[in-house]
This record gives sequence, structure tokens and C-alpha cells, in this order.
Amino acid sequence: MPETTHLRPASLSDARAIGDLHVAVWRETYAGIAPKALQDVIETRRGPAHWQDTLAKIVAEADPRAGVLVADTDAQGIVGFTQYGPSSDPALGSGGEVKHLFVVRAFRSQGLGARLLHAAFDKLRAAGFAQAHLAVVIQNQRAIDFYLREGARKGARFRDAGPLWRSENIALAWRL
Repeated sequence: MPETTHLRPASLSDARAIGDLHVAVWRETYAGIAPKALQDVIETRRGPAHWQDTLAKIVAEADPRAGVLVADTDAQGIVGFTQYGPSSDPALGSGGEVKHLFVVRAFRSQGLGARLLHAAFDKLRAAGFAQAHLAVVIQNQRAIDFYLREGARKGARFRDAGPLWRSENIALAWRL
């Protein structure tokens, strides 16, 4: 039987666990897709130091429209997370954005990703957003299929601005 997970807002003390999870799941997901140069620097881009800065900024700004939620277990600690906030990419349009959603392999296909996604939607809706968006790399078909099952509408394809990876992406959207 799978371990019980609890969703909660991330704290500054979660930065290392979130960063380590982000890097590990990202490398697994994008192995063979992302350029080698990005694989080599992902830890500095999205590892613990990045998450320490990100969480400190969220706490300092105290913006109710932005946050990070973690899925926590008693035995294994953090096994998933999502970051949400106002849209930061013009290609996605206005509204709220789910900036990251990562779940470790052992906890996938058990509804945890959907719980995190919908919890982020609840936060965005409560902050007054009428829609939410996210971008997915075109080659990440597993993620695209997951989001479509969760009610996403496909939007435009666009190229990420870079600088390390000018990936081809698709915008996905939900009405909140």
C-alpha cells in the first residue's frame, strides 16, 4: 500500500529536498531530450541554492498569488512539489501559471500529481485568477497526456527564449 502523502506549503527548510528532487526528476525526464550543456548545469539552475533563493523571495514578498506546495510523507519526506504564481511567460498569456510540477517515480500514477496540480489551481483561484497555464516541452508526451487527462486545453506552440535550451513547447490552459 502506498505511503500517505500530505500537501502543505513549502518552508525555507525544504529548499534542499525540493532542489534535490527537482534536479533528479528533471534529469530523468529530459535525459536524451535536453542538450548536454543543460544537463551539466541543471543543479546550479534548479538545485538547493536556487530553491533557497526562490523560497526566501516568496516568504519575503508574502504574495498570496504565489507559492510552493510540497507532497510530504512521514517515511520518505518530500516526494513531489508544485510552484504556482502569476504568469511569467508572455507566450502563456495572462492569468496564473503552474511553473513546476514534479513527482518522484515511486509516487507517480497514484493521483499525487493531480492532487498537487489541483491544489495549485485552488490557490490561484483563491487569488482571483480565472485561468491557469503551463508550458510543456513537446517531447514530454507523458506530461502532455497527464495534463490533457486533467482537463487542459492545448494552446499555441512556442520556442523557449533560452539561454541554454530553446526548447519547443506547447502552452496548456485551464479555466478556473
